[in-house]
Amino acid sequence: MGRQTRNYLSCKSTGTNFQSLNMNNPVPGVRKMNFPYSIYRCLTTGLYYSFSPAYRLFQKVRKESHPDMDQRLGDYSKLLLQKKPRQPVIWIHAASVGEVHAATGIIEKLLTMIPDCTIILSTTTKHGQASAIQLLGKQVHCVYAPLDFIASVRKALRFFTPVILICIETEIWPNWLYEAHRLGIKTAIINGRISARSIKNYIKLKSLFKNILQHVEAFSMIQKEDAERIKLLGAPSERIQINGNSKYDQLAQPSIADFHKKKMGSIFKLSAQDKIFVAGSTRKNEEEIILDAYEGVCQFFPDTKLILAPRHIERTPSIEKLIHRRGMDYQLRTAIAAG
Repeated sequence: MGRQTRNYLSCKSTGTNFQSLNMNNPVPGVRKMNFPYSIYRCLTTGLYYSFSPAYRLFQKVRKESHPDMDQRLGDYSKLLLQKKPRQPVIWIHAASVGEVHAATGIIEKLLTMIPDCTIILSTTTKHGQASAIQLLGKQVHCVYAPLDFIASVRKALRFFTPVILICIETEIWPNWLYEAHRLGIKTAIINGRISARSIKNYIKLKSLFKNILQHVEAFSMIQKEDAERIKLLGAPSERIQINGNSKYDQLAQPSIADFHKKKMGSIFKLSAQDKIFVAGSTRKNEEEIILDAYEGVCQFFPDTKLILAPRHIERTPSIEKLIHRRGMDYQLRTAIAAG
């Protein structure tokens, strides 16, 4: 994480000076929109002007507003900042829970490097927002990310006036990145990853992504394969570095590792002598394979405990049925916590 943060969050690798950025003047050399991006821009603009008036009418009739939707449309005027944000303002976008955890160590390092900065942490999902508030709510301003409409992202960027926009993992939003570049805001993709399955879909829109990725100043990818895939989509090779996964870098710190070990031990009532089999972020059909493997392990280590954490918690009932059919005993985390 140190190398990743040093190279990209301080933007030393691209020669960025936070204090010298001018938000009022678009940077010279803004690239022309190619045809695929022009189509995307027109479609999203049409959606905005179809949806926004209907939502505003709903607000007027019901005489109520939804702060999350207001923010998704780029309206942060109701956001009560206790005091004027200190400069520089750094905007980090982490879509959901996983990205928030990846951003945590980066943000902590940033606050150490630039203690006077203000950090805006945006998320897309409610779970991500809740996680951001729980983990970092006292250190950063947690908001919902604007939808990728020109009007929404433009209003959001002008409201916060960040000097840099950092997207965690694979948050490539064409209008957001283009408008940031047009307004002279530096952009970076940190902890970047693109799976072998995802690249098959991305490559179909290569002409769109190539145009947009030209506007990103820095790419910090997790591993070599991720770097090769982002390059295949059109990212300039000289802006790409491989810096590992910030999630693991954070856990590598002894104090943090000990904290998480004690926390997990407390939650699951585990002792240092327990043998643990962990299967995390599982998807549909994977639990069958995991349970087969677990039964095999138990033949040699019968007291082994399995901790199974599905990627989508709403799948819990179907997993319970699967475990029932195998005649296994289990407890939900909520039941363990309740004692």
